[in-house]
Amino acid sequence: MTLAARGQGPDGYATYYVTPDGMGAPPGQPAFSSVQDAVDAVDDPGDLIKVAEGNYYGYVTTDSLKQCVLIRKSLTLRGGYATGDWDAWDPDAHVVKMDPKGYARTFYVTGGRVAIEGIRMYNGRADGQGGGPSGRNAGGNIYAVNSRLAVRRCQIINGYAQDGAGVYLTGCSRSRFEDTLFHNNIAVENGAGLFAYDSHRLVFERDTFMFGTSGGTAKGYGGGGCHLERSHLSRFDGCIFRNNTAHNIGGALDVMYSSYVTVTNSEVYSNSSSWGGAIMMDVSSALTLTRSNVYNNSGNRGAGIVLWSGSNHLIEDCRLTGNNAGGGGWGGAICFDGNSHNSRIANCVINSNKAYGGGGVFLWNGRNNVFENCIFGANTVTNATGSGSALHICYGSQATLRHCTIARNTVTQESVHVTTSTPGGTNAGSPASALITDTIFTSQTIGVLTETGEGNTVTMDHILWDDVAMPTVGEISRANDFFGDSRFADAPNGDFHILPGSAAIDNAAYSGLARDIDGDPRPMDRGLDLGADEYGVAGLGVMVEPFDIATHVGTLTTWTVTVLCAGDATATDIVATMTLDDYQTAQFATATAGVCEIIDGGRGVRLLPGDLAPDTSATVTLTALTAPEAPLLRAMPLVAVSNADGTSNSAVGVMYSENCRARVNDDPTDYTRVQDAIDAAQPGDMVKIFGAAAGARARGDTSQIALVEKSLILRGGYDSDFTEPPDPMANPTRLDALGMGRVVFVAGEEAAVWQGAPFAVAIENLTIAGGTAGGQFGLVSANVLRDLGGGVLFDRADGRVEN
Repeated sequence: MTLAARGQGPDGYATYYVTPDGMGAPPGQPAFSSVQDAVDAVDDPGDLIKVAEGNYYGYVTTDSLKQCVLIRKSLTLRGGYATGDWDAWDPDAHVVKMDPKGYARTFYVTGGRVAIEGIRMYNGRADGQGGGPSGRNAGGNIYAVNSRLAVRRCQIINGYAQDGAGVYLTGCSRSRFEDTLFHNNIAVENGAGLFAYDSHRLVFERDTFMFGTSGGTAKGYGGGGCHLERSHLSRFDGCIFRNNTAHNIGGALDVMYSSYVTVTNSEVYSNSSSWGGAIMMDVSSALTLTRSNVYNNSGNRGAGIVLWSGSNHLIEDCRLTGNNAGGGGWGGAICFDGNSHNSRIANCVINSNKAYGGGGVFLWNGRNNVFENCIFGANTVTNATGSGSALHICYGSQATLRHCTIARNTVTQESVHVTTSTPGGTNAGSPASALITDTIFTSQTIGVLTETGEGNTVTMDHILWDDVAMPTVGEISRANDFFGDSRFADAPNGDFHILPGSAAIDNAAYSGLARDIDGDPRPMDRGLDLGADEYGVAGLGVMVEPFDIATHVGTLTTWTVTVLCAGDATATDIVATMTLDDYQTAQFATATAGVCEIIDGGRGVRLLPGDLAPDTSATVTLTALTAPEAPLLRAMPLVAVSNADGTSNSAVGVMYSENCRARVNDDPTDYTRVQDAIDAAQPGDMVKIFGAAAGARARGDTSQIALVEKSLILRGGYDSDFTEPPDPMANPTRLDALGMGRVVFVAGEEAAVWQGAPFAVAIENLTIAGGTAGGQFGLVSANVLRDLGGGVLFDRADGRVEN
């Protein structure tokens, strides 16, 4: 190491340099041969450590903790530089490898905000280190406690621990992982790739190759890729879960006692576990799985997904294919189990899955679960005594199917089985029920079977039967049957779009579904079609977008209105009319296609875009003046109606009138949003507020008018000149969230964790109105999520509310 002394105290350096031999830093800058020495030298939370390519071995022991690097302060550690070129960061070309050779953890992180970037960490082990549940050894490559950790462009490889072989987080809310590979980590118990305990709002993002491109193996309980326990509100976006294995539950992702987990734009495949080959929701609610593919996973129960003893799950715009619940398994794609209820599966393809019971989906004691715009195709039961090649609904379950296509499932057995029992007549329970409407059944021996005398209830209405030898067996109520050719585009190869002449066209009842499985409008002509697909004649989509949720009176604001040809045929003779609120007047209007004109003295705008071919659109940008005399907090709609030859559609957008300004202390700078003034203020400042503010805005994962993360005074009662002293009776100041979120959220989480004490916020002379905590999630304890503080929420912060 060179210049070690220069790194001690407030040394004036913002960047520190590490090379394998301690040489090669820019002239006069601190250079080290040890990453730990550079970390020890950092004296400011904004400091950056740059690490040059090379291998960094060995470990240090501090207070019985063994690791390559111990971090107890806020900093950024970034590997991926060539010695002598400290400007170009490329961790793929300039590999930094940290390896304790199996004798210690790679990183131990506690406290502060810590970013680890561009590091490849190998062979970290937690033997004898404890730190996990019940004192188990946790965190092979990274162990983090009470920190906000950011890991970017790293590789976490060959970790070993009882829990969290790759990474273990405890008390690390709002940590994030980006572009990081978890590979070949082995956990004896839970979370081979990552284990998160009491760590909320985690983010895994941007095409991250996570939780094993070659697969971790959880030998004990669950989570071959990732295990979340008592950790709410996590989000996975653009992730790949591949070749992970758990002996018991959750081959890729195991969620236990944790709610509101979101997985989007992700690939989950070739994972395996006894329960939940891909995903296991274990006593956890509100999984949101969207725009993702879950395929070729294996397990005994729920080869794709198990939803166990939870509620309010949403699986939408997904493909669940080729999953195999082997042996006597239940639910090839999805298994609802243990009173899992009130969930919605929409716009999904459930195809070519296998199981003994419920080749596609198995419902056991699952109440009020809804399937909309779903395709159940070519699913299989694996045994002659199996049942429900598409769905097995049993043991008190209640299922609703709307606009589904059920086709080419095991031909010799029923597509849908409704019964009290699991396959083979075992585990009998209470009667089950199914409501099936606007659905197509095709290429089956039996469509729906219910066991006579059990008390099950099956109601069917507006059903197309195509090549089904026995549409129903048992006591089933049927109305409005249709018999004919579905005319699918290519059913043998899984294309279930309907073609001209299909008996499904215009034969559905009104279902309330505005879109089909492809997102096309329902209807596209004058009638609704049966099944998951709406036939693609000319169809119009209309979208109205206000520039913001609120506009100041006496000022200009902008709307955009888009008219889209959403069908498969050209929309002709289109006329779109936009009508403004009485307190708004159109000033300017332009269009990307056709002719656009202001009409009715500024009350509206007409668009004549001509003909629109499929997937083309015309967009109007409309600038309107909100009248100075407009009542404050008024809802001001814009109504757009579009008509074409044979089709029409409409949409409504709303913005609200407001008149609010804020200042910081005596600075004359005016902010038109309270939040902007809060952001500009320093700890201890006063934010002065005049007028009325409308609507909560999203910031991070919460919505509010004012998000406060520092010590401040928020004071209302001012006139437009901010005359002192304020007079709240003469000058009422109203912050109205209009039911869109909280009014004030004082978020003291960071201060409480890292500063050791909360900050203080005073709220004075304000009318707090229209706040709601619905969906805003106040954390009460590690395992209880409640919506708290609709008006004002103080989260680990001292507060004072007066007048």
